[in-house]
Amino acid sequence: MSSTGPASRGAESRGTGRIGVGTVTASLLTIARAGADDRDLAGQVGRACVAGLDIDGASLSIFTAGPQRETLWASDAVADLLEDLQFTHGEGPCMT
Repeated sequence: MSSTGPASRGAESRGTGRIGVGTVTASLLTIARAGADDRDLAGQVGRACVAGLDIDGASLSIFTAGPQRETLWASDAVADLLEDLQFTHGEGPCMT
């Protein structure tokens, strides 16, 4: 089966158009955590989600109760920019 465009990425092969949550879960369960650092783990999780879900990009960040935050992984420059804008303006899905 081949697909083109972001709308078809991650859809179940049965043609239901559902997001491939089972595929992502299976990918996440295979991630080797032993010996991996935080950035490597974040990259593995992020790549599994981008590959298995109907999304164009993603980023993973951590932030503390204080003003500190750190982006561990971004799929591309756009995801990285959106992450920075979100924290700069204090608004966005991660901030609520």
